[in-house]
Amino acid sequence: MKKFIAALFLAASLCQYIQGLEIHIAPLYFINEVEDRGASSNNYHHRLASALREYEGGVDLHFTVLGALVNRNAPQSLTDALAVARSAEADYLLYGFVSQKEFSIQAEIRLLDWEKRQVVVTFFTMDETGQSDRMFKDLARKIREYTAEHYDIPLVEEPDQYMNFSLPVSLGYWTPIGKWFPLLTGTFTLNFGLSLVPRDHLFVMRGYVCYLSTGLLVNYRLGLGKEYDAHDHGLAFIVPLLMNQKLNAENEIFYGIGLGYYFDFLNIAEPYSSREVQRYNAVGFMLQGGYRYYWKENLALTIGNRLEMRGYKTRFISISFDFGINWKFYSREVVKKW
Repeated sequence: MKKFIAALFLAASLCQYIQGLEIHIAPLYFINEVEDRGASSNNYHHRLASALREYEGGVDLHFTVLGALVNRNAPQSLTDALAVARSAEADYLLYGFVSQKEFSIQAEIRLLDWEKRQVVVTFFTMDETGQSDRMFKDLARKIREYTAEHYDIPLVEEPDQYMNFSLPVSLGYWTPIGKWFPLLTGTFTLNFGLSLVPRDHLFVMRGYVCYLSTGLLVNYRLGLGKEYDAHDHGLAFIVPLLMNQKLNAENEIFYGIGLGYYFDFLNIAEPYSSREVQRYNAVGFMLQGGYRYYWKENLALTIGNRLEMRGYKTRFISISFDFGINWKFYSREVVKKW
């Protein structure tokens, strides 16, 4: 089970560690001119990072935040910035100032190139007081346009959003683990159901478009007895909640959890006893992860695995691996309301 969980999180995060252009963000020096307090603590570099991540380029470009939320860590001069870049082993570093005035807020952000030991560009922006979020979005847009032009990383506009319905069908193998392993041998498992994607572009995480999906999954599986003549017929109705991460137009990974109701009908003939059917039913949960390849716009091949626990008196834990297809049979554009 530990190996399964480790593999699940590895699949979810592997794509985030492929090297591309990495730009570090130092704490920003903040001056409040309204209250005449000079520099003070702030979290503006995190807010800049959040705005920038909407424009990240997946494996090609990502942004990393440095430092704590204390102003004394904010570099003010080129010498300070070079020291921070050397300490963080940063090839590129964003640093600068945010000033709060009576009727406006403004920012001056510089991009340091460690190899050249110089600031290659300075970004300016300002907005009215109370509109700092809008200011950071404008600043992020300017920074991202610069990287698109000078580092050949195309700026991708936000795509239209769609609501989708699809039919997933898969066939695979399962095996019990734990206390049920000496009793049963897993054979095949069949899965089918209905999947709903409310929005196929929910947010961007490190340059990858992410979205949630849910629905209903129906599972049947057959197990055979090891010590006795037995057939176990398992049936499950599961409501999954999956995070889907688009690697590119054709490739996706998905991972998540599910809550379901499980049934097992164990037809068993023990020695010197007549054949009987033992019935089990209980609530259970699952962890799921996998990969999806769209070889057509509405048709995908899938590879997945699941770890499930059925909440019987003797916990029934199993793991399964399956291959299948996902047919997207309905798609409608979601009209934005803002």
